[in-house]
Amino acid sequence: MFCSNCGNQVAEDAKFCEACGHQVGQSASPSGGSVTANSEKPNEYISKGKEVSSAYFNVFVKQLKSPFYEARQLHEDKMMNGLMTFVLLAISISLTFFIIANNVARGLYDGPSFGSIFFGGAVSIVVMLFLVSLVIFVTLKIMRVETSYGVVVNRLGSLLSISLLISLIAVFFAIVQVNVMANFILYFAYLTASIAIFAVIFSFDRNEKGGIDPVYGVMIASVGTALVFTFVFMVVMASFVDNLLF
Repeated sequence: MFCSNCGNQVAEDAKFCEACGHQVGQSASPSGGSVTANSEKPNEYISKGKEVSSAYFNVFVKQLKSPFYEARQLHEDKMMNGLMTFVLLAISISLTFFIIANNVARGLYDGPSFGSIFFGGAVSIVVMLFLVSLVIFVTLKIMRVETSYGVVVNRLGSLLSISLLISLIAVFFAIVQVNVMANFILYFAYLTASIAIFAVIFSFDRNEKGGIDPVYGVMIASVGTALVFTFVFMVVMASFVDNLLF
């Protein structure tokens, strides 16, 4: 083993170089000091985060321009882009709800809990989107479409890019306390999200004969989505009522 500072050969179990006193296992910095290899890890994580964010933003812009076309190009099983869209959409909707609730409650009572509205709402929306993706995946299997759950998540994420942009606009109006406009824009985000859910089914081509027609597939997905939404809504409302009462 050799010293990274001066190149002197040192014993395997040595902690310091006998020639220069440099600590073994450290690398020399350009200024002459020493930095451990572990100190570079946070920088690696930051760089990786920047790369992922930049890549997602570029994909997001493309999806805004041609959501259906971009969705049809997605065949990878990795769910990173779809997951990020789900999370960002959930955060923006929950944040809008929380800000509007605080605006309405101002002067009446202390206002809703940040945890119950924001975190509880965001987690519920993400769970709901994954469950809806599962409903779509099962529907596609009934239609005899060869695909994977990851591809469904990614395509739904691509088609929800418009809903994400609209919900971010709703956050802005909620912040400036234009509650009526924020609610209206949020409703429009829900509408586009509903369209996106059914557009996912038409983004796939059937490779095999047989299976149900896409129109019936949309009907099945509609029923399944309604059941998922009702279940999640009841759980969220029960939690919200408990927080108000206790």
